[in-house]
Amino acid sequence: MRSIILLFGIMAISGAAQAADYEWTDGQGGLHFTDDLDKIPAKYRKNSREINVTPVINTPSQPQNQIDSPAARKDEASYGGYDESWWRSNFKKLHNQINHVQERIARERNKLAELEDQKERIPGQININAYIAYNNKLREINQDEAEVTRLQKEYDELDNKAARAAVPLEWRRE
Repeated sequence: MRSIILLFGIMAISGAAQAADYEWTDGQGGLHFTDDLDKIPAKYRKNSREINVTPVINTPSQPQNQIDSPAARKDEASYGGYDESWWRSNFKKLHNQINHVQERIARERNKLAELEDQKERIPGQININAYIAYNNKLREINQDEAEVTRLQKEYDELDNKAARAAVPLEWRRE
């Protein structure tokens, strides 16, 4: 009885601890995610959207010492509870998001170099507008690099999940 009460208590606390998550699109069409509304630039806040992210708790449907035979796996045509289109679309989505952010970082680095030149155009004088723009661009690059790290971690987790489910390699590579 105590364990049941403890379990419900833990579930209630973890449910209450969930923070809101938001998504927003920047001026170049880049999709961003954050758990802090204040991290969304003011000009994009009105178009931001709160999203529900529910943690998934995986519980094995069979004892871990039992391994599906390849024949059984082919008959059920399901890998980890998902079909081929689910695996392919999730890998493709993450791959595309990573590429999109990496391309944006490359463009932002080019703009950063231009701002560096403007910042020091007149020796001995500081161009305050260029200096501010430079720092803002540097902050954007850092945020995008953090986004790539987060997306890469998500991709790696999906790849590990796929490996555990014996998903064919060709479904994982887009």
